Amino acid sequence: MRKPVAPLALSCAFAVGTILAAGAPASAQPAKKPREVEAPSAPAPLAESEARVERAKELYEQAAQAYAARKNFEAIELFRQSGALEPSPLLSYNMALAYEEAGDLRNALKYFREYASAGNPEAADEVEARISKLESKLGKLGIQQLTVKSNPAGATLAVDGVPVGVTPYTAEFTHGAHTLKVSMSGYTETEASIDLPTDRSLDVALTLNEAPPPPKPAPPPPPPPPPRDDRSAFERIEPLSWGLMGVGVGALTAGVVFELSRAGSAEDARNAEDPIEAAEAEGAADSKRTTSVLLLGAGGAFAITGAVLAILDVSRGNPPEQARPSGGKRTNAGLSLTPGFRGAYVTGSF
Repeated sequence: MRKPVAPLALSCAFAVGTILAAGAPASAQPAKKPREVEAPSAPAPLAESEARVERAKELYEQAAQAYAARKNFEAIELFRQSGALEPSPLLSYNMALAYEEAGDLRNALKYFREYASAGNPEAADEVEARISKLESKLGKLGIQQLTVKSNPAGATLAVDGVPVGVTPYTAEFTHGAHTLKVSMSGYTETEASIDLPTDRSLDVALTLNEAPPPPKPAPPPPPPPPPRDDRSAFERIEPLSWGLMGVGVGALTAGVVFELSRAGSAEDARNAEDPIEAAEAEGAADSKRTTSVLLLGAGGAFAITGAVLAILDVSRGNPPEQARPSGGKRTNAGLSLTPGFRGAYVTGSF
């Protein structure tokens, strides 16, 4: 059997009175432009407020007519639109009535509880009686209504490890123990255990604490020191360097041998009594001189190249910080083919 319209009419009167009271200050303003130039844009917000209040009143009256015509869900939607323009706790009461008549016990209980939580004295005893009756009906179905709020609002709510929505959140769950967890970016998670009663709904408020700032990343470790070669200087010389120096020394030795032989041939040419023998000895001396010069030149080049490579091999074996400072010293290497000295030379600090 449908409930009488009187409670709705009474609540309509309250809500319309609230809307009219909200609109009264705006309509009491003089139509002419105020003298104060500090707020020249004041008439526009007042006009927008008056239009919003008028539209909220129209929607409310349409909702009352829909409720009277037993179009409960149409009335609920119109109440909702009116409340979006001009909020009033009495709209929650009227929506609860419409939901209850439509047979939606869950939403009826939700909006009756919402109206009661606003601290409205109007029809408080009647509302509490309706809430108790609806809670009893839900309890017989093996469920009960739970409302979870968080500070700040908008946190993700998980019930028994399953995400269900965003706070504030109202829904029905089975009786007994449940675990609630709320989380939000920038805040630490908050968890609570509850025992949902059989005969009454439950309100739970959870507070989220700001998460500490993330720790600063550790500075990167210093680069590892260069590997140290503990081998001796001779062990660090590469085979190629040794080979070049060996070839150079061999060529220089051969050049010296040919030079000594040339000197002997020249001496024979000077001591020869026979012109033919003297000419032959002198020709042999010239030939040996050419060979000696070539061997000494090639030997010097190979020896110098091998020596330079050996110096580089030894210097590469030390870490940069332990490399010997130059201190203005220079290493010189060269080849001398003078009457007084024929050979390669290396001078400097090693």
